[in-house]
Amino acid sequence: MFDKQHQQAFYDYCREWKLAPWIWIQLNRLGLQNQLDNEITQDFLDQYTNVKNQNDQRNEVAKQFLKRFSEENIDVIILKGNCLAHEVYHEIGYKRMNDFDILIHKNDWDRIQSIYLELGFIPLGFGWSGEKEKPAKFSHVGMSFISPDFKCIVGSQWGLKSPTTQYKYRDWK
Repeated sequence: MFDKQHQQAFYDYCREWKLAPWIWIQLNRLGLQNQLDNEITQDFLDQYTNVKNQNDQRNEVAKQFLKRFSEENIDVIILKGNCLAHEVYHEIGYKRMNDFDILIHKNDWDRIQSIYLELGFIPLGFGWSGEKEKPAKFSHVGMSFISPDFKCIVGSQWGLKSPTTQYKYRDWK
């Protein structure tokens, strides 16, 4: 076992680089949590628990709009961290999520915004070029919305874009 100073340095590094929740999961899965000082182990656990609780709360909010989308036959794909948490890592607390990203059809954007507003979500901004609720012709993302309890920011996009390519919209329906 490393001395407490080295353990603290390891924890501080993991916390700074947002690895503490994932490290806690791995320590736990491998039965290594007893190799650390109890105080350090508790610090890892506290980071994990905090992140997991925030992600659980965000997912509970997301279930509301996802349920409404399903009722309205609006196709959605959950993207990035939230998808990986469930489909790859099988662990909701593996990392802090900043938002809830979804892929949608561009022609559903008006109906989706109506659902966000019906649920009390608040638009974050006025659109890319003042177009308000209309999708920007030069972008692949809609305006973000935040839940009334501020626990979930949702990003809706109708295309995937790499920073090294030009954006071209293609309707897949």
